[in-house]
Amino acid sequence: MSRRMKRNALIHSRINKLLGLFTLVIGLQVPVSVARGSRVRRQEGFFCSGNKFATGLLRTIISANVEVIRRAEPILLGDADHLGLLRLKNGRAYNVHTVQPFGLIDSDCTSQELWIRAVIPLALDAPEFHFDWELPGGLAGGLFVLSYEKVAANVTIEVPKQVLRGKERSRIVGYRTVASQGLAFGKEGATGGISGLLATLFTALNTVSPNVVADLLDILIRRLLQRYIQTVSLPF
Repeated sequence: MSRRMKRNALIHSRINKLLGLFTLVIGLQVPVSVARGSRVRRQEGFFCSGNKFATGLLRTIISANVEVIRRAEPILLGDADHLGLLRLKNGRAYNVHTVQPFGLIDSDCTSQELWIRAVIPLALDAPEFHFDWELPGGLAGGLFVLSYEKVAANVTIEVPKQVLRGKERSRIVGYRTVASQGLAFGKEGATGGISGLLATLFTALNTVSPNVVADLLDILIRRLLQRYIQTVSLPF
């Protein structure tokens, strides 16, 4: 394992420990009544202690870890599914440290017997996503860059209730961009040649059919997030 990978693993471990501590504190201090008079177990306290409380805690956790996240960037997201004929690999995310809730978390702790569903509204400033791309058969390849000046999205996550602990993991079930500004493909000085041509093609497609591009990107990011959370230890 490289020195950078070891450092990133250590930083991610520290973040997860801090998140776990916050979640434990909630569970111990804020027992919440739900349907049929039962009580939310401590592991479920994060999302089921009230939307305003959960949002405030998430904001506090993020604010306390801005520099930690910044030092860990780029956040390694792994491989993505195909985007048309392109195979996208080695996803890296930059400026993740700018993330903040832009509204209240909307949690549903009672509709499903086994799962808690929460919609988390998140906004980022100037995020960049970098991928290594290649065509089938390795005919061509290069760097694919996707960026925004600003983007806001609703991320829907399902968290297993206590009965499923150890059997199921939290999962991303939805990602929808609700507002964005300055969507761009490619990066000056980094994407040239065929990669530059590819960026030009996506830029043209976004001009002609922005809804098609938006839907493609939402699907791409949702799948990336889902794969990412399968590789890290979440406190919920």
